[in-house]
This record gives sequence, C-alpha cells and structure tokens, in this order.
Amino acid sequence: MRAHIEEAIVLAKALVFAAKPVPARSTMSILQHVRLAILGTRLEVTATDLDLEHRAIVEVTGAADGIAVVPAGRLAGLVSALPPDAGVELVLEDQALRIQCRRGRYRLPTLPAADFPPPLAVDPDAVAFTLQAADARALCDRLRYAASDEELRYYLTGVNVQEQHGRLVCVSTDGHRLAQVTLEVDPGRDLNVIMPAHTVETLKMLAGVGDVQVAIDAAKINLTAGPWSAASKLIDASFPDYRRVIPVASSNQVTIPRPDLLAVLKRLKGVSCRASEKEPISVGITWDDRKADVEFCLPRDAANVETLESSAVSGAAAVAVKLDYLVETLEALSRQAVCFDHSGPGSPVLITAPDDPLEPALAVIMPMAEVAWHRDEPPAGEVHQFKAKPRGRASSRAPEPGDAA
Repeated sequence: MRAHIEEAIVLAKALVFAAKPVPARSTMSILQHVRLAILGTRLEVTATDLDLEHRAIVEVTGAADGIAVVPAGRLAGLVSALPPDAGVELVLEDQALRIQCRRGRYRLPTLPAADFPPPLAVDPDAVAFTLQAADARALCDRLRYAASDEELRYYLTGVNVQEQHGRLVCVSTDGHRLAQVTLEVDPGRDLNVIMPAHTVETLKMLAGVGDVQVAIDAAKINLTAGPWSAASKLIDASFPDYRRVIPVASSNQVTIPRPDLLAVLKRLKGVSCRASEKEPISVGITWDDRKADVEFCLPRDAANVETLESSAVSGAAAVAVKLDYLVETLEALSRQAVCFDHSGPGSPVLITAPDDPLEPALAVIMPMAEVAWHRDEPPAGEVHQFKAKPRGRASSRAPEPGDAA
C-alpha cells in the first residue's frame, strides 16, 4: 500500500469527520482504529463504533492498492499538526504505516485488516431521496434540542422521520416539549423510522458539505454528501402517537419579537432565586387583547416582571412554562417573530414562527403542572399578576400511548 496526498489539510479534514464515531474508551481495541483503504486513486478513511460508521474519500496520486488499520487518535493528532500545505506520503511496510512529510518521518503500528468490523450497508431497495442542505440543517437545529437523553426511554432519544401525504414530517420530543418540522420532500414510499441523536449530528455535518443523499431501509440509514458519507443503525422501536398532544390552533394568540423575548427571559433567569441548581425556573406569560403588552414574570416572585409590546394579539391567556425549555425552543426557531397560542388551563403552549419558510414548523411546551395558575381581575389599568395554588407534585410530561386517561 502506498499513496501521496497533495496537502496535509485534506487528510486532516477527512480524519476529523471519519474518526467522529471512535469511542474514547472501548473493550474492543479495533474500534479505536481507522481503516485506510486505497483503491486506484481514492483513499477511503473509515471508522465505526458498530452503531455509526463514517467514511471520507481523499484523492491520492502514486497509489498502490492496500489496506492499513491504524490508531485513530495517534494518526489524527499527527496529521493535524503537519503543515497544512505540505504533501504527505503513506506507505505500509513491515506491518507498520510509515508517514512522511517534508523532513519528518513517523511510524504507526497496524492491526490485521480482517479484524475491522464489516460495513453498515443498507438494502439495495431502500427508500431513497435527497435533502437540500438548508432543509437538513433546519431539521437538525430545530429538532435535536427536544429529544430525550434518558436511556430508559430510548425511543425518544432520536428524531422520528415519517412520510405523511407525500411530505416528510420530522418530530422529536422528551415528553415535556415537542418540536416538528415538515419538509416538502416526497420519499415515494411509506416511511416511519427513528433516527438516533448521533445520526442527527452527522446529518448536520454533512449538510455543511452540500445536499445530502439519503437511503433508509428497515434497520439502517445511509447519508452521503460529496466525498463524505455515513451509515447508522436506526432505533428499533415505535415512536409514540405525538399528534394527540399537539393542540389545535385557538383564538388566544399573541405575536412578539423573538430576540427581545430571549433578552427578557435571560434577565428573569438572572434575577431568579432557587434552592438549588436542579430546581426548575418557571416563567409566567399573560396576554389580553384589551392591551398590546405581554407580561412575563417569575410566578413565585411576581415582583420580577417585564412587559413586551406585541405585534398582534387576540383573546386572553395566562400560563406558566419551564423557562429553560422556552429559551431552547426560541433559539431553535431562529426567526424574528414568534406566535404563542394557549387555548386554556392545562393545555400545552403551541409556538410557531409566522415568517418561517418551513411552515408549518412548530413547537409545543407542556405547562407547569405542579401549580395551578389563575389571574385576578385587577382594577382598570393595573397589570395582571400570577398567583400559585399548590396542587401537590405532578408531572408535566406529555401523555404517551398506554398512559391512563
């Protein structure tokens, strides 16, 4: 095996992507290695953790076909420190990989190529479609935050990708909040799978290269963009029927500037008082079409309050949600204005972006359920204030199939 790479930076970038799945620790030492395979004028760099596999193609010259399996961390550390514009020579000899760059010569041990895990390949008749780079980035940015990180609820740790009426509907939820993006992409066939969180991160990386070619079978997904590609196992489970927790649009709506609201929430978080860092902070939201201002306060300390002027308001509502959930949702939507919709006590808060090109993208946040919120009717001209009535401990988790009615 022999190959020459014109610039070290090209190999360094390929290793950054390809070595992403390499585990920091593993009982299988082969998983901490990368496979370098030369065929013709192409060097394929591959790494895997058995659930996720990354591959990167590098064009080479003066090549002789062959395969070398070398330590991923040591090779990446060396190549990243080489002069970016310097040529790199790779030669496999005496069961070691020799790397030469200008006046430097280095050697890395190898493992038998036959020990490297077989590739994760999708079936030839897999569902295939193309995601535009902008759509792929939106899918990742708007959905990843709402996925669960609880291993016991593994079926919620990814993104549900489903075909509905010739479109792709992508959803993530942790039971407390939900995010949905609908893409005008027709996969051509029935599709309903759960894409793991690490695959979502890979999709975002590939979207930085260009449009992403997607192939999905019953158990695996393959993603390709330019010279980079990845394959991953899907989550083997059924996604809950999330549609029953998405509220129908009501007449109680208000539209406000997203950047201004984020600033308000950060100030309220800064002034809040908690017994511990783990104690959640709730934020109360009140609006009434008799006035243009929307009120945001800390329900447990109503002296801390700030108002924002709305651009559109109808009906009236008072609801409290977890502050951090609201901040993450607003950051994911990334539009100039957001619309809040709350149909009444106990109902989820529906959040949309009126100027969103991916309409109907939406987010849902469950209300804080450990207290019941109500508004006193104040004298004319006074601001509504929240009051809390303890109801004991209760969960703000969204219902799932099998829950008691």
